[in-house]
Amino acid sequence: MNTPTLQDLRNSLNDGSLYTVDSKTLKHYLVLLSQSSGLWSSEQIYVALVGNIINHILMQRHIDSLNRQNAITQYLVIALTIAALLVAIPQIWFAYKADKRTETGSETHLKQQSVNKLQMPVPIQAPPPSNHQSASPVKGAATATKKP
Repeated sequence: MNTPTLQDLRNSLNDGSLYTVDSKTLKHYLVLLSQSSGLWSSEQIYVALVGNIINHILMQRHIDSLNRQNAITQYLVIALTIAALLVAIPQIWFAYKADKRTETGSETHLKQQSVNKLQMPVPIQAPPPSNHQSASPVKGAATATKKP
């Protein structure tokens, strides 16, 4: 495509095709408007207005592009959030079940211990034999070192 001219700009303004022109051509039109201050001397306000219109079109296209990119990013974040929830929920469920199983197992174990305690024979209380050494080694040592 050849370089756009001011006449091309005028034609696209007259027939309303300025909004369908590609961004590269719009940027060329902006350059032409900035360099052609003497060509449209009777229409100086018109040049500024056309420049603002072109800038608006370019900005709107840029914003639309960013919106498309943000929508893709948003869908990815939502998908990752759902994946994280799908992974976390079973982990929480299994941890809960394991905790319940541990509580049930410890209650059963405690019940068995209490039953075993009741079944244990009671020790017989009797005096120690006469040749039995004392329970405390210190006490025994103290009596052994005493002189009569």
